[in-house]
Amino acid sequence: MAERTVYSSELEKTLRNTSWNSDLTSYKQLEERLIEEFSNSEVERRGDRTSRPEVQWKTFLSAIFYVGQGKKTRPLDHIREAAKIWQNNYYTTNEKINSIIRSWENGASIIYLCMYPKVIPEEAFSREAAMISALTVNNLTNQINSTFYGIGWSQKSKEKLGVYLLHQAMNLFFDQEKCQFLEIKTISRNGNIVFEVVN
Repeated sequence: MAERTVYSSELEKTLRNTSWNSDLTSYKQLEERLIEEFSNSEVERRGDRTSRPEVQWKTFLSAIFYVGQGKKTRPLDHIREAAKIWQNNYYTTNEKINSIIRSWENGASIIYLCMYPKVIPEEAFSREAAMISALTVNNLTNQINSTFYGIGWSQKSKEKLGVYLLHQAMNLFFDQEKCQFLEIKTISRNGNIVFEVVN
């Protein structure tokens, strides 16, 4: 029997209570607090989307294997590295790269979801840290927790903010008109790996 994935206490609450997202006020307040702390005028405030069924929430969470800033070409660098290792039958201990390769071997794509592109680095690290806190680093291929730069935040508040940011990510992902993501599949042709990027 497969071992059950255990998330942070705040994220676990959402899995036990299917109506947790019927009132997101306290979650939104945490995001507003973070935005206010970093007072970046370019940040757009994002509203709610239609809530999704519980099964989509669980599936979305279980599909996440890495949370990162994604600066410049870094996400595609990971893809290139994975392709090189896969194509040449090399071995790596890098779990992030192995997760990409396992996905391809199972015929799945890698989805790179880009969120919050115009925030200052400290806010980006804080958002990343909040999501990692909610998912817990043990459930990810991230090797370390990110740094949370907000001042005076309890662990519970960080996790709760992480839950809200993950919920926003899921809603953005399912809102195809507003979603900006890359879906990266591989096609093996004569021993060469060809990337097919689907937008």
